[in-house]
Amino acid sequence: MSTFNLKLLAITAMFVDHAGVMLIPEGTPLYFLFRIIGRVAFPIFAFLIVEGYFHTRNISKYMTRLALFAVISEIPYNLLMSGNILYPEGQNVFFTLLAGLAAIGVYQKFKDKSLYAVLITLALLFAVEFAHTDYASFGVVTTLLFYTFRKNRLRAAIIVGALNILYGLLGVITSPAAIIQAFAAVSILPIYLYNGEKGPSLKYFFYAFYPAHILALYIIAFLNHA
Repeated sequence: MSTFNLKLLAITAMFVDHAGVMLIPEGTPLYFLFRIIGRVAFPIFAFLIVEGYFHTRNISKYMTRLALFAVISEIPYNLLMSGNILYPEGQNVFFTLLAGLAAIGVYQKFKDKSLYAVLITLALLFAVEFAHTDYASFGVVTTLLFYTFRKNRLRAAIIVGALNILYGLLGVITSPAAIIQAFAAVSILPIYLYNGEKGPSLKYFFYAFYPAHILALYIIAFLNHA
């Protein structure tokens, strides 16, 4: 699978997930099916952040794009999560991906100063937990695992898959619905099949899709309840 194929798969799974949140009655079998399908998305996005780091010509511009779309996506994300423009309890996934990218940059810069890298990474993990970004420290750790085991994709896929299964099983302690996170392990198959090719370049389409599809789903949900 090319980068384009992985992105297309990830945004499709994400769309299904958010459609479940916005349009399907919570607790129904169809709702859980949509949410399960959606679990495939984030590990792929995290994997692509790592690949993007090693293929981008300008890491500063890459981080700026993520930061820009994090800001643009915040109101749509708030509407998704609460139906309100303001939602201080959480921040959208672009902030998590940005933190993951920053963590990779830190490890690359401080290869010979591991203590600095660890301390700055801990600060990033604290920041995303404090801000309650989507997937928070779990998302940053997932990204770092793909970075650490980049040269052994099978090992990376297995570790990330096992981490998601463990996360889902442990989450059941506080919420039975948390088990759906275990299904994120399915993402290891398309990630393992990645062939290193780029495919068609629709960079800004994939960035813009996140806020655009949430707004579209919100409008549909609003009209259905009007």
